[in-house]
Amino acid sequence: MLALFTSALAFSAVLPVLPLMLQRSGLSAGAVTWNTGMLTGIYMLAVFLFAPLWGRVSDRFGRRPVLIFGLVGTAIALLGFAVFRTLDIAYVARGLTGLFVAAVIPVATAAVGDISTGTSRAHRFALLTSASLLGFLVGPALSGWLTGNPWFGHDARGDASAYVPVLVAAAVSGLTAVSVFVWLPACRASSADVGCDKETRMSFAQRTAPALLVLIVMFALASFEVAITLRGQQRLGWTPGQIGFLFAECSVVMIVIQGFLFSALIKHVPGIWLLAPGLGAMVLGLMLMPVTANFDQILLLVVLTSAGASVVAPMITYWASIGAGLAQGAALGTQTAASSLGQALGSAAVATTFSISPAAPFWLAAALLLVGAGLLATSGARGVVTRDSSL
Repeated sequence: MLALFTSALAFSAVLPVLPLMLQRSGLSAGAVTWNTGMLTGIYMLAVFLFAPLWGRVSDRFGRRPVLIFGLVGTAIALLGFAVFRTLDIAYVARGLTGLFVAAVIPVATAAVGDISTGTSRAHRFALLTSASLLGFLVGPALSGWLTGNPWFGHDARGDASAYVPVLVAAAVSGLTAVSVFVWLPACRASSADVGCDKETRMSFAQRTAPALLVLIVMFALASFEVAITLRGQQRLGWTPGQIGFLFAECSVVMIVIQGFLFSALIKHVPGIWLLAPGLGAMVLGLMLMPVTANFDQILLLVVLTSAGASVVAPMITYWASIGAGLAQGAALGTQTAASSLGQALGSAAVATTFSISPAAPFWLAAALLLVGAGLLATSGARGVVTRDSSL
């Protein structure tokens, strides 16, 4: 959980201060905007490209060394990004951060999958997702506090302390690497640990379906996040405080459901019975969101969408893990890559569809989720998700 929290922090703590850090290079306002987007994109691209590779490496050489390598590398890359003086160095450092984070996310999840079975596996995956969400929630708040703190000083442009959140994220990553070295057992998965028997082997369609479904779900969530921000700012006149409150609500709902309610549900409700309603809640929330301008009503729809996503996400991870056997790293690396690709495509799609109609991104996301539901119904998911006797 700490490793996934750290990985999220390495991304989210940088975002609020990234424009300030670029300004110190003397870039124009337009260049700052362009490079902020490109630096974020190269990070996601690196995660997409390297997560499957690191997952396979961990299957062969063990989880702990790859995790330590990823966390130490993340710390070093963040340090490099904090002190960059040219754009070339900034791009290299941000790309390397994504490369090393790609060694943490799937491998930490695979380490949990190695030692978990039944409801404990699904519940622990939900806790991992909650830890990651908490990192995304804490990062921007921490950056805002550290950057505005007079302890760290300001130069003539007020951005001298912009590097401090990046240094803090680097320190957290380094300390997490020490924690992994001290506390994580240096063990390899065995067939007994992961329930790797012939009964849990999946067909090709069942192996690829979780990756396609997580891509669709993350596409929908990214589209929702970007589109609701644009609609709130440009069409509904929301203040930054209102938008911030909306996203805080979204994160809190997902953390509470995944950390507390999901564990109670999964013990008594078959997994397939959670996936379908979760997708339905997301579809309903997204379809209704663009047809109301009332802020309170939109808050309720955000709760509905977030609640659905908080159930769907860990169940897809469980679905991928349950049939992976000893190849947990490879399977969950593919999931991480698909998730990153879905986020990138969803954000990019809003740039085109929002100009056509403010409602278009929401309805496109809802339509793709319906396709995902059809994929769930036709891929043999029922047999996989409920295969464990305790589910």
